[in-house]
Amino acid sequence: MFLEMQGTLSPPGPAHVGGGLAWPLPPPATRPWIEAWRHWRVALAVANESTAAAAGRALHLSPSAVARSLNHLETQLELRLFERSSRGMAPTAAAGLLLPRIAQAFAQIELAECELRHWQPAGETRRPRLAGLGFRPWQAFLAVAAVGSEVEAAAMLGISQPAISQAVRQLQHQAGVPVLARGRRSLQLSDPGEVLLRRARLAWSEFRMAAEDWASRHGSLTGRLVVGTLPLSSGGLVPLSIDRLLVRHPEASVTVVDGTYDTLLRQLRHAEVDVIVGALREPPPLPDICQEALFEDRLQVVARSRHPALAAAPRSLAELKTANWIVPLAGTPWRAAFERAFRAEGLAPPADRLSANSGAVIRTLLLETDRLALISPSLVQRELDTGALRRIEMTVRDTTRMIGTARRVQRPSAVTGAWLGILRELAGQPGIMGAYK
Repeated sequence: MFLEMQGTLSPPGPAHVGGGLAWPLPPPATRPWIEAWRHWRVALAVANESTAAAAGRALHLSPSAVARSLNHLETQLELRLFERSSRGMAPTAAAGLLLPRIAQAFAQIELAECELRHWQPAGETRRPRLAGLGFRPWQAFLAVAAVGSEVEAAAMLGISQPAISQAVRQLQHQAGVPVLARGRRSLQLSDPGEVLLRRARLAWSEFRMAAEDWASRHGSLTGRLVVGTLPLSSGGLVPLSIDRLLVRHPEASVTVVDGTYDTLLRQLRHAEVDVIVGALREPPPLPDICQEALFEDRLQVVARSRHPALAAAPRSLAELKTANWIVPLAGTPWRAAFERAFRAEGLAPPADRLSANSGAVIRTLLLETDRLALISPSLVQRELDTGALRRIEMTVRDTTRMIGTARRVQRPSAVTGAWLGILRELAGQPGIMGAYK
């Protein structure tokens, strides 16, 4: 479901992922930045070497070719990256802002080169060489990966099918291993192709965020934020924070994606989602994911206002062991807290004859039936305020969950950073978050 509101090495193996939210067609404001891929590599070399001659030696280019590449980049993007003098080239403030982000993009490609070596035949000495590729091979690869056909990819990009085929062959040659395989009716990613796809998307995301950072340098944020929300975790925190972001920065755009943890984590690692909000996993799932706690959530027993248990005034879960429960899905922090609560009283958890993770389904079941749920009150706060649902007052032990954010370890974009700041503001305001804690 979508709601639009205007590096460590990976282990070998498949990482299947669906079509991205913005691949392979970058937003118009970002496209010139990604199209200048090859020129950015020259700019990084000049920043490291200080002179066109030294940068040319590092890249096997002539000093004049280095100078032409820099001039093209600066003209295309209308910015000045280096001050020229007889002693060499010194980075400007613009370069200081942008080049660290661009360096991270090329670091992703270097990681891809290392990872692809896992699939090279024994005795192969030629290493993958992907950093020197230009924009077109990467775009062609991303397009074919998205649609599974060179013909459809050509139509998507508005170029000829032979041009797509040539660009893909160039990328496969430089990768040194097959990244696409022909099936009966389509081209499919191989296992090394899946790895390369992830790294390419992460690299493109760095270019996108560099463009957004540059556009936002005077305080007007114009970038895109994609938030992944886990079911039954964040209550009204995400809507409130997004509204506040768009009030402060009306030029920003936000997309909210619902999904299971595994799905959202895969999208996060492929740069399709910027941040996940929900119950945190301990320990963090992967080295390239960082987590931040926002608040502590405790579950309570909730029932409809006319539920027979309310008249009986039970004091423990033991008095409700024969009740009909809505059980959380297996493998979730909510399910773990649910089971801990019963075991803390020496009880076996109820059988999961009815499991659900949809807030709408759970809310309807609570309102219309005599089922009980051990749930965060924040998720049904409106119904509790109106009296349609009520808490069954009792002490329930061991149901604490940490609610927070998960994101990639890369530096967040200006828009993402601003929104994370708003999340922290809300989590720290008792008047707003009191119902959640």
